[in-house]
Amino acid sequence: NALANCAALEQIMLLRNPDLTSPPKEVTSKGSSAVLGYLRCIQQALTEQIVVFEGSSYLRVPLEIMSLASVTSMSLARNAIEILPSEIASLTSLGSLNLDKNRLAMLCDEVCELTRLRSLSCENNFLVALPDKITRLVNLLDVHLNGNFLGDAPPEVAKTPCLALEYG
Repeated sequence: NALANCAALEQIMLLRNPDLTSPPKEVTSKGSSAVLGYLRCIQQALTEQIVVFEGSSYLRVPLEIMSLASVTSMSLARNAIEILPSEIASLTSLGSLNLDKNRLAMLCDEVCELTRLRSLSCENNFLVALPDKITRLVNLLDVHLNGNFLGDAPPEVAKTPCLALEYG
């Protein structure tokens, strides 16, 4: 992703490219600096195995990052994401997932396939329930769920002794 390293680049013309799917339109509509920021995030994911797409009003998770199985940490905080794609299950090395301050009403079942996940933060969303299979996340140590519409913590989760659960 050589474009991400072009610090002096001031303008990118992406007009009349009907087959262009990346960056998403929500990025390209914000101009060249947003596109360069997006490309830098992809570059960081490739080189450092860390994904940081924060505060950019993304409506969906960029699918490019779903093919990066070596990613160990992902923050998609402060966006407008309503649905996690099922492809998240392909992030088999993911240890930390931050989804704070989005618009998620539920977590897809595929999140429960992230067996290396140690930390999950989904504060200030619209969550009404957790996936039934969340107990499959045997390495999960920290869960942050404050600011959602959840009732009581599922009994299996609440009585997990090693789990630091922030819920309310």
